[in-house]
Amino acid sequence: MNILAICNEKEAENIQLRKVSKEKIALSSEEKWDIWEYQNAKRFQEFVEEEPFVEVAYVDAIMESGLSAAKEVRKNCKDASLVIIADEHTSPMKYLKPDIQPQALLLRPLKTEETSNVLGELYTHLQNEKEEMADVFIMEERSQEKRIPFQKIAYFEARNKKIYAIVENQEYGFYDTIINLAGRLPSYFVRCHRSYLVNSKKIKGVYVKKGEVELEHNIILPLSRTYRKSMKELVKCEKKV
Repeated sequence: MNILAICNEKEAENIQLRKVSKEKIALSSEEKWDIWEYQNAKRFQEFVEEEPFVEVAYVDAIMESGLSAAKEVRKNCKDASLVIIADEHTSPMKYLKPDIQPQALLLRPLKTEETSNVLGELYTHLQNEKEEMADVFIMEERSQEKRIPFQKIAYFEARNKKIYAIVENQEYGFYDTIINLAGRLPSYFVRCHRSYLVNSKKIKGVYVKKGEVELEHNIILPLSRTYRKSMKELVKCEKKV
């Protein structure tokens, strides 16, 4: 369940924000969202402290403790998309800060068309980002985040207390266990050996008697007894003989 949290003391604006948000969310995805609304910044901060999985927050930067509420969002929900509500008299220097980092701005008086455009872009971007992340494997290599499209990964291998993602003629190592990794991958990544997770879309043939799995580019991986039956079923389903 996704969470939208609103911190704004103006009820009329909140009605408009809820209405437009529901419309834009429905257009961008079929996911379900909970909407929490607070007209008191302190209560909002308490909610954010207890709920670290807020995905989107609208915060009134003008209300009492509004900026503190915005900072609390960024502190406890680092990946949240934060929308600041302000007016033309509010200096951007107050909310364009490293400890707030808003993704969008709504200026008072809130106009329906402008609100619709800003929130429409926000939820479209969020959905595009989710779809993009769903198609890539994210790992850390030398303290840097690396993204590899799943379709490019031939297989994963557990070796020397690390896991290696094999992509064409390159390999990328990271720390994990093969069991934990299996739970993070699309269903077409299957075990053929205790040390290997193979991309079934790359399989050219399974040779049970030899105890081998052949992938594209003449890659041969071991097939252990434990996984022979499941690999044979895979061959039947996908007609890889």
